[in-house]
Amino acid sequence: MLGSLCGKLNALSIRASPLQPRALSALFSTLPADVEVPQSTATALDDLGDDHRFAVGAFVHHKKRFTNYKKFESPRKRANKLYDSIMKEHIEKAKENTPEVWQEHFRVGDAVEIDVVLQGGANTTDRQNMTKYRGVVLGIFRRKLDHSILLKDVIDGHPLEMIVPLHSPLVKSLKVLERNFPFKGRKKIKRAKLYYLSDWNPNFTAVTGSTFKKKKAALRLAAKAKK
Repeated sequence: MLGSLCGKLNALSIRASPLQPRALSALFSTLPADVEVPQSTATALDDLGDDHRFAVGAFVHHKKRFTNYKKFESPRKRANKLYDSIMKEHIEKAKENTPEVWQEHFRVGDAVEIDVVLQGGANTTDRQNMTKYRGVVLGIFRRKLDHSILLKDVIDGHPLEMIVPLHSPLVKSLKVLERNFPFKGRKKIKRAKLYYLSDWNPNFTAVTGSTFKKKKAALRLAAKAKK
């Protein structure tokens, strides 16, 4: 009899953990009258009573996932979605206002020339209020409205690096002067950032001096052809 009782207790402990006091009381009530229940067990059952801490499922660590919700319903997600939509609208407007900046594809390592307004406002059309910046593209930073490029050039023997935001209304045009400027097409550029060019000889990244030399050579050839 005691062996069968132990088996029932083990089965009950496997099904429900922790044990239910009421289930134990019902189990002991079905025992024959000649079987004595230990006094310690009976006292323990009386002390437990209806304590909710010992009910089945009281120690469930993983709650059921709430699935009855709509997408972007929380305020935080709605704010993020609104911010993204506003950002996309501003980017599209910026590209429509300056199509000459985005119509030509360029990569890291290309020599580019950018027209930037110095004075007179973004709507000025006077070429005297603009200047040209040239340099090798060392990196492209795609940060939505903060999309910018890092240029390096050498002016009067002094290396100069600058960050140009392409979505700025002061940037009017972008033109590629030469592809794969550092290696002249002899080697393919595989890196996304060319920071190591800062340690090179400045003459290898001097875009302004090389462009002036090319223009002078072209003028000399044209003058010789006319003669």
